[in-house]
Amino acid sequence: MTSYVNQYEQITALVVDANSNMRQIIAGMLRNMGFKSLFVATNEIQVNDILNVEKVDIVFSGWQPGKLDGIKVLNKVRDNEKTKAIPFLMITDIIDQDMVRQAVSNGVSEYIVPPFNKQILQKRLDRALKIPIHSSAASVIKQDKNKRFAKKKDTKDFNILIVDDVADNIEVLRGILKPHYRIKAVTSGKNVMQICMSNQPPDIILLDIMMPEIDGLTVCKQLKQNPMTQNIVIIFITALTEADDVVRGLELGAVDYITKPIHPDVVLARVRTHTRLVLSQRVIQDQIDALVSQNTRREYIDNLLQRKLEEFQRLSQENVKYLDTKLKANSVAERTFEQLKFSINVQDVIVQNLYTLRQLEDNNYKLVRSRNETSNFIKRIVHTYSFELRDRSLEAKLNFGCDLALFTDTKLATYLIHLLFANAIEHSSRGSQIHVKTVELPHHILVSIQNNGELPHEIPNDLNELLETKKGEPLVALNFYTAFKLAHALHCQMYYHSSDKFNTIFYLKFRK
Repeated sequence: MTSYVNQYEQITALVVDANSNMRQIIAGMLRNMGFKSLFVATNEIQVNDILNVEKVDIVFSGWQPGKLDGIKVLNKVRDNEKTKAIPFLMITDIIDQDMVRQAVSNGVSEYIVPPFNKQILQKRLDRALKIPIHSSAASVIKQDKNKRFAKKKDTKDFNILIVDDVADNIEVLRGILKPHYRIKAVTSGKNVMQICMSNQPPDIILLDIMMPEIDGLTVCKQLKQNPMTQNIVIIFITALTEADDVVRGLELGAVDYITKPIHPDVVLARVRTHTRLVLSQRVIQDQIDALVSQNTRREYIDNLLQRKLEEFQRLSQENVKYLDTKLKANSVAERTFEQLKFSINVQDVIVQNLYTLRQLEDNNYKLVRSRNETSNFIKRIVHTYSFELRDRSLEAKLNFGCDLALFTDTKLATYLIHLLFANAIEHSSRGSQIHVKTVELPHHILVSIQNNGELPHEIPNDLNELLETKKGEPLVALNFYTAFKLAHALHCQMYYHSSDKFNTIFYLKFRK
């Protein structure tokens, strides 16, 4: 935790929101995390003034149509030369997909829909700080694994809070709802806010209007005024004589009411209707997450490949200069020239497949199947890495137990084996062997690539999960993500085994 505090102490944040409660809550959370330097603004003009005078490292902005135009704030940040690359976190109730796409295309880093707590905000903040933001970029957002925003596929996973000062009423409602939902109950409105601000808040509250100390209307008003809890569904429990209070409660933000005496079928019908509505809203949130995450993967892939290409280009230029000055030293020049050819060949592979990977990410790639002898394209791949094999004193042992023609998309299959063979080289100890075998099965051709090294950790098959593990080099994570993507596109089964005793073996099962 100390490292987080030290990191945040060096960051200057700008909090922009027309809602004073939201400004105070976000600023309070940030100060609690360790932020020492904070600016606040309520409109675009104040944002512009602050950006022109002060150094700002990150922006948290609301988006309330008619009060604060979050897109204008975002554009001001992205159009400012000093801040065009900083993280921008949008915090808003807006879930219209066209408006979300507008925010994504303008370069939002994180898109957060309330309610959320400090842990959620900090997780999104850390993700935004981890991946640099460019003027044309959008940053990563995926379904939080925190229990507060855990994906609920079934209404039986819903948490329902019953608030009533009469214990018998609670037991009646608990008996009706417990077979279908997770139930928690309290006899006073005093503890409701604390429960709702926890990491396991209720999805729906059944709230009695008439209670001593703090009545239901007061509790409802408190929840709806707090941006962290304002989206929790409230259904009033009321007597027929409390019609005026019901109207006032609905005006405060409650969505429905149930009259006493309690009728089980009515209670179940009302609650079932609103759980379905909540599920629908969360499906929309998932779609927002997927939309922004897709843009993030694209940016991440492009940035990594660009850096790798620049590295190869730099190495190529250095080798060319070295050849010019050392041409007479034949043995040295020959090795340098071989390294140059290897660098150029691998660079060419990356360039050729960059567009292919982009097409896969956009689901626009069309498979073109043809028949090719398995041994031929595997030999070509191994030959590409002949310099690196010699340089590391590695030996590639090829054992073609079958040489049937493989009916598949040659471009994708070649790229897939390229990645796995390069991984084998990367994790092999000097002087060892890499075994590439093909075996004929009744309906498949099995290709295996084995090296004597053990993978340092389990491989997730999702890029966002790979990024969050913070293990290994980013390009290695990208390679594994791409390999899973290619295997899926080829309808090829890919699995592996890695241990100190049995080394690492990747298996590819291609259909004949």
